[in-house]
Amino acid sequence: MLLDSLPPTAVVPLSYSSTGTYIGIDVISGSSVYWDPELSSTPHLLVIGPSGSGKSVTLSALVHRFVRSYNVNAIIFDIKDEYRYLFSMYTDRVLIFNPVEVPLPLCFCEDQPTKKLEMINIAIESLSKVYTLSTQARKYLAKILVNVCNRCLDVDSIWNYEVDVYDKEISKATSTLTTLFNVYTNRYSFDEEFLGVYTSKQRRISIVNLKQIFVRDRLESALVVTYILKYMLSTFNVSTTQIPINVVVLDELWHVLPFLGDEFVNMLARYSRSLGIAMFMATQGVEDLHPYIDTIINSCGLFMAMSAPSISYWQKLQRYLNLSKKAIDYAMTISGQGIAVTRISPYKIPTILYVDPLDNFEE
Repeated sequence: MLLDSLPPTAVVPLSYSSTGTYIGIDVISGSSVYWDPELSSTPHLLVIGPSGSGKSVTLSALVHRFVRSYNVNAIIFDIKDEYRYLFSMYTDRVLIFNPVEVPLPLCFCEDQPTKKLEMINIAIESLSKVYTLSTQARKYLAKILVNVCNRCLDVDSIWNYEVDVYDKEISKATSTLTTLFNVYTNRYSFDEEFLGVYTSKQRRISIVNLKQIFVRDRLESALVVTYILKYMLSTFNVSTTQIPINVVVLDELWHVLPFLGDEFVNMLARYSRSLGIAMFMATQGVEDLHPYIDTIINSCGLFMAMSAPSISYWQKLQRYLNLSKKAIDYAMTISGQGIAVTRISPYKIPTILYVDPLDNFEE
């Protein structure tokens, strides 16, 4: 339903839910607006907006409110090292995890062989998403890693095996393994606090600081995200509640989507709710989501487009936000960080929302 018949500033007569998470103020009516994931088509959230529009501030505010409302666990992948500062407005109980300082666990020596193999396979699968590894290369690397883990050797010992250093992809994958991973004697030797990032058994906000890795090598940054997501999924059980118990935050989604691809979209659209996962995502434009634009946007119960003066920006968003030409003209006049044209499932008509990061109305 396009709103050509309504003046741009008309109050749209919607009766929003008064339950769920408080997300902001309807700019036109002044009403407080809530998002209820139980009533929503999905528990996922997507924020679109150009640089400087307030995406990260908005996203951090919504994550904070969601965590407070439902006492859930949140893990944030941060390539700009900004979320530690954003969350300092709300709490000092945030875990910062930097894989440069604490390498990812390739395996734990105390584990049974089947468990070691499971972790090794996750590492190999993640590497294969980022690097072009042949089936033979994957099998050979897996054989080396099984040997390293079973003998509880230092991860650098991989270079003692006959690795084809002239094969660019194998060489790069091996270098990444020795840079970002480690073999741990047991789970106590790998700081239990950091282990919580993977198992999500403690309800808290965890930030994976990827800035150093991203600046050095975007592929390695994407690998860390891929590995942690795969590891987390391997630990989750089927959820019996409609409310997610784990929030995964992917700001700058463009940097990892090409590597996660179909697997990510399948999780988003099909089985994430059954595992108790809500994906909170942000990126600069809909083109960043190609070739999964329709699937990702339609899989989000809360979709927000931050204010911007560009007509092409709004034209690309028109059909996803149900905007008429008059609505686009009005949207272009909106300015200010934290203001967004917002579609809230199950409602079809968008609203103009202001998200004040310091406004904790739900308290």
